[in-house]
Amino acid sequence: MNTELTPIYSFNTPADPQAPLITLSCANGFLPQTYAECLKPLSNRYRVVAPQMRPLWQPSPPPEQLRHWRAFGTDLLTALDQIGAPPGIAIGHSVGAVAVLYAATLRPDRFRGVVLLDPTLLPPAQLRVIALSRLIGRDLRMPLVRGALKRGNHWDSVEAAYAYFRGKRLFTRWTDQAVRVYAESITTPDPTGGVSLIFPREWEARIYQTIPADVWRIVPKLKMPTLVIRGALSDVFMNASKRHFTRLRPPIPIIDIENVGHLVAQEAPTIVGKHIAQFADKIYQGEVHNN
Repeated sequence: MNTELTPIYSFNTPADPQAPLITLSCANGFLPQTYAECLKPLSNRYRVVAPQMRPLWQPSPPPEQLRHWRAFGTDLLTALDQIGAPPGIAIGHSVGAVAVLYAATLRPDRFRGVVLLDPTLLPPAQLRVIALSRLIGRDLRMPLVRGALKRGNHWDSVEAAYAYFRGKRLFTRWTDQAVRVYAESITTPDPTGGVSLIFPREWEARIYQTIPADVWRIVPKLKMPTLVIRGALSDVFMNASKRHFTRLRPPIPIIDIENVGHLVAQEAPTIVGKHIAQFADKIYQGEVHNN
């Protein structure tokens, strides 16, 4: 558990100091700045903040201490207690969406509603394979873990980092400006010169390594107003995941955003932002009730 104050990133300062709170839990390896465009529609009516993930705490705990993603849900609840605002809406993306799931089922009284952006809910069959791999000690060979440990870690400048990321397949559907914001937010000046990753790649790998194989157990416990938004091309919250989610929680709407993948918030920020704002407004206008 974090014994110090959790760093909180603020997207805005609303004119109304009593504006309802919306919190964002980011995807693995992403900083809040990459969500700014997506969250613009909320800026006039809500206070929007993002508690920083464990890898960004100062000092950050050793990655090996992470055993289960439930810890990220606990971290979110701790941050909400620190902020001290009335119950609000939580948005989570990828691992952040799973953190929101755990937090919302542990303490439903702390939330008016939740938005899950392409949550890391892999199909049950795939999670069974992951559980078996973990049992026989082969989880370190997962492609995501290997890729995270091998990713670039140091560049001569932010511009060099931008050029590196711009050439990666992961960012194919991002605008140049979005990639630039990512490069600027994910790097920090290095004492030896140039810039280095601010989000340690060892932490990114550890998060992939600890994907919870039992995560589907909590989905039926989600009883509050919920919206799920996914990229139609997602390789994480896949069609099989969508079908299983619907079987477990049929009243919860799932919106598919065409021609984008898992990074739906960055690839289609305007569309995603519109859906989030409409959902939040309906909750505070009393038009959305418990699912």
